[in-house]
Amino acid sequence: MAYSPNQLSQQDPRWKNEKLGFSNHKIGPYGCALTSLTMLVNGFGETETPASLNQKLKGLGQGNGFIDDLVVWGGLPLLFPDFSLRKVYLCREENKPAPLAEIDASLARGQAVLVELDRSPAAGLQNHWVVLYKKVGDDYLMNDPWNYPPDAAETKLAPRYAGGRALKKVITAVVWYENANTAPILDDGFYVRVLSSATSGLRMRSQPTTASVTLAIAPARAYLRVLDDEADARTKIGVNGAWLHVRDLNGVEGYVAAWFVEAVENSNTDTTDNDADDPAEDPNNAEEPNHDDNESADDSAPVDTPTLKVYVSNVVGERGLRMRAQPGLGGSLITTLSAAAELTSLEPADVTHSKVGADGEWLHVRTGTREGYVAAWLLTFDLAAEPVEEPAETPVTPPETDPVDNPQPAPDEEPTEEPLPETLTVTVFPSLGRNGLRMRAAPSLGGRLISVLPGGTQLKLLDDPLFAAPKVGTYGQWLHVSAPNGKAGYVAAWYVKLDQAALHIPAPDRLMVYVTPLARGGLRMRKGPATAYGIVKTLKANSALTVLESAEEAIAKIGATGEWLHVRDEAGVEGYVAAWFIVR
Repeated sequence: MAYSPNQLSQQDPRWKNEKLGFSNHKIGPYGCALTSLTMLVNGFGETETPASLNQKLKGLGQGNGFIDDLVVWGGLPLLFPDFSLRKVYLCREENKPAPLAEIDASLARGQAVLVELDRSPAAGLQNHWVVLYKKVGDDYLMNDPWNYPPDAAETKLAPRYAGGRALKKVITAVVWYENANTAPILDDGFYVRVLSSATSGLRMRSQPTTASVTLAIAPARAYLRVLDDEADARTKIGVNGAWLHVRDLNGVEGYVAAWFVEAVENSNTDTTDNDADDPAEDPNNAEEPNHDDNESADDSAPVDTPTLKVYVSNVVGERGLRMRAQPGLGGSLITTLSAAAELTSLEPADVTHSKVGADGEWLHVRTGTREGYVAAWLLTFDLAAEPVEEPAETPVTPPETDPVDNPQPAPDEEPTEEPLPETLTVTVFPSLGRNGLRMRAAPSLGGRLISVLPGGTQLKLLDDPLFAAPKVGTYGQWLHVSAPNGKAGYVAAWYVKLDQAALHIPAPDRLMVYVTPLARGGLRMRKGPATAYGIVKTLKANSALTVLESAEEAIAKIGATGEWLHVRDEAGVEGYVAAWFIVR
């Protein structure tokens, strides 16, 4: 299914006088972004109006769907799970042209792209949002929300808004959403698709080597027509060091690393994409991992076939460890692995060593002919070094929730701490203030919103304390809780803290965090908490950092778009990093 052009006007009398978001502004003069979003979702089968989408985004709460009258781009996927926010890019500076090639690549895949325009050559920015849906020569067809009655014929961008300017100057911001049910209409032939994990894109080169010239960068999920013999190409896919001769949908031909693509078995209907959503980027300061144009984004060098062995920890007991199709508790189950099972890591050795035993990390592994992801904190390199747990004198009743992917504390030979109480309480970080923390009906960002809990709210854990306690403060984990108002649901574990007094657990003086492994080209450390500040240095993926602010405040920021952390690296250099590219 590709985007179906449709036309709505923000000035339609049915909704033009409604207040936009949480402001006193009206949709008529100010609702171009809202109306463009409405046309976007309707183009993929929804039946919204600007009025209905306005109410749904407001229902997410201040700061989640709107900030006053400004749309929060990350709110849309919470309402429509088939959409994911891929990227936000600002190009308002004079020396920063719009990324037309990347826009073209999305349109070629059947996606539509939201763009902000400077709609007049007059001094200053007169911004206006439209939906681009097709490349036509050097111009674009668009759905423009301004005119009323709405445009009845196909409308090109340049004649209406360029005023003689180059389009790379007219477009001042771009928002890319990805609809999971979309695949381009492809010609006959064998195609591959760039892996979703290649978040920085995959370089297409002039020769099958990283030493050759980069011709283009194919974004994650991009479709590529294979120019090699199909039978030969299939033997290369996923093989480290192998290369494929391909052509992208813009007609550029070159070579790509075969270990960063997957086969498209049915070119015209394959739309499967089960990977977790990419981290949303800051709608105002789109900081990205830094990539040197002379270096490969993802294919810097062929690596040896993975041989590093890891083992399922004995702490999983008879329950075993679940192998999942995606890295997260929401991933579909492939199989259950027994304690002490031997696995082969499919990730580089340095990445594997950084993940094994680390809370919240997932490792890509193989056992026999099966491949999948397992909770890295339940893996070990040395079974002999693990403590041996004496059998319990009485049977242990398993918790009501599935504990398979949750770490268990290693037993102490001489326990000195008091046992966990039968029930535990956690507190929503006060720093979240009135914007609060969302309680959801399911343990994921796609779960239906139940309530918004203000900062400082105390919550009761409904899961077994033995398995719930290790989740608290861990990015990617969720807790089943009940609130003082009697409502029960799930909250993000990385935005709450345990009742320290009840547990007698001292808060850490210094919190250690790491640059996400996805930042293969590195992450910029800056002199201050914004992209406007100068670059201090570029940190490598998986770099360990010491947080120089309170652990409570830092944990609330980790993974949050628009937040910055004050840190020190192992060399003693201090600066600020984008918190949405940091993991614990």
